[in-house]
Amino acid sequence: MTTLRTTSEIIDALGGIEAMSELTGTSENGVYNWRAGKQFPADTYRLLKDELKEIGHDAPDHLWPMRTAPKKAARR
Repeated sequence: MTTLRTTSEIIDALGGIEAMSELTGTSENGVYNWRAGKQFPADTYRLLKDELKEIGHDAPDHLWPMRTAPKKAARR
């Protein structure tokens, strides 16, 4: 499995701007912004990760800005 490290690599691997626009229901201008902004919207995580897996690729999670649960204080 090949790891793609940038939004540009992912967009290209999934067919380019037009194909990503159709896949995600986002305008082509929006996809251009993802390429320039270096991250994808969090709500595209599962869709894009699944599509990448289908073609033998993966990508690091930091390309999607997601919240994580705050660390809880240790109980005494």
